[in-house]
Amino acid sequence: MTMKKIVYTLLLVISCCMACRQEDAQVTPVGKPIPGAPAPATVKALLDSSNLTIYKAICQRVNLDSILAAQQVAAYTLLVPSDSAFNAAGYTKAGIAGMNINDLDSLVLYHAIANPVNSSNLQQSLGNIAQYSMLTASDFADYSPWSPYRYFLYLGIHQGKLMVNGHAHPLRALDGLDGTIYILDEVLKKPAFDMIDYLGSHAEFSQFLEAYHISDSTNDDYIGYNIQDFLPLLTSSSQCAPFTLIVPTNHAFAQAGLKTPDDFRALAGRSPMDYPNYRDIGGKTYYAAVFNPLDSMLFSTHEDLSYFNRPSYPLVYFSNDFSDNGSLANALLMPGDLYRPPPVYMRLRFQQTGGKLLVNQLSPVFAPVPLTTTDIVCRNGVIHVIDDNLLAH
Repeated sequence: MTMKKIVYTLLLVISCCMACRQEDAQVTPVGKPIPGAPAPATVKALLDSSNLTIYKAICQRVNLDSILAAQQVAAYTLLVPSDSAFNAAGYTKAGIAGMNINDLDSLVLYHAIANPVNSSNLQQSLGNIAQYSMLTASDFADYSPWSPYRYFLYLGIHQGKLMVNGHAHPLRALDGLDGTIYILDEVLKKPAFDMIDYLGSHAEFSQFLEAYHISDSTNDDYIGYNIQDFLPLLTSSSQCAPFTLIVPTNHAFAQAGLKTPDDFRALAGRSPMDYPNYRDIGGKTYYAAVFNPLDSMLFSTHEDLSYFNRPSYPLVYFSNDFSDNGSLANALLMPGDLYRPPPVYMRLRFQQTGGKLLVNQLSPVFAPVPLTTTDIVCRNGVIHVIDDNLLAH
């Protein structure tokens, strides 16, 4: 290429560059700019900007921010009743100023979880998840300020509704950077009684309590001590986590031919008693007892648990767990330990038929029995009631 051609080419490039200015290359925007997604707010900011005026007034009185800071709670979940829910329960914004501060403390802490429970994660869960509320107590059973009772909350999603302790609420969730606010349509009531209190105050469960007493005394009379202790399961204890109890009414027992204490004693005496010992179960050695027919029938009502083989973590299942979580049938509830009590399985199957929730044993199989009353929340678990025959015959 000659020098003349090189100079000509350079002049051509420079001319093109000078002719093409930046503003000529820009396109005039059409329409309004698309806004970016707003940055997520904190739970406190979400609450401050809400119309939950009564709850905010209560939080101001109890100084919830200071409580969270003192307990070093970095992320949390609030179950917040709406103003109309508070009004329905007898709370007003004007009346908050005159209420006992301890009562307000209990109310706020029972509705708070020192752990984030995000709504999207909750929707992916089968059934409920157990969470400690921030409320504790030390004035009953064997609890103390050094080892307090901790109230549980059980949260889930069922048919598009928020489930709290087996009760349905509209799903209204505000997810924030450090937790979630769930807006409730009622004020939650903490459980104020144990299973033994509820059953003892309802005459239709007198045979059930009698059966527990006869089972315990039969074992105690033969062995010299009680290997299972069914009755102590029904009372809150720091040694036993909450569990699920399916209770037959007197009518259900009568349908199975068990109408008097003598009928229960006769059932207990149908097979010889034996002492607990190390036994081979599935090729592994566990410390287990041999139970009489009455024991076996009662075991089906409480997940094969006993005070001898009691849960160390919640085994609480509500009606929506039974409906939504098909994997519960034959699920391993407690793994067991070698040379200690054996594993515990869910030996029950649940099904929804004709608007009724039915339950029956996996083996031997009997006709399903409807749960006539469900989700009775106690401090030590949840009770469901059957009124038409028994789970085990």
